[in-house]
Amino acid sequence: MSKQYDLDTSVAVILSKVSRMEDDLKNVNTKLESKYVTQDQFEPIKKLVYGMVSIVLVAVVGAIVALVIK
Repeated sequence: MSKQYDLDTSVAVILSKVSRMEDDLKNVNTKLESKYVTQDQFEPIKKLVYGMVSIVLVAVVGAIVALVIK
């Protein structure tokens, strides 16, 4: 009888842990969906920033070349 009781207790503990893990996964999934930006949402921002940085770098390199040529 003792082994059956231990088995029942172990199963109950495992079930409660699995239930908590499911809740934790739901919370993580909710955070990922609401607080983070997806790749397709980030793409236009990335292109804009890369474009602006490129323009600045071309201007700097152009100014350096202009100084060297003078």
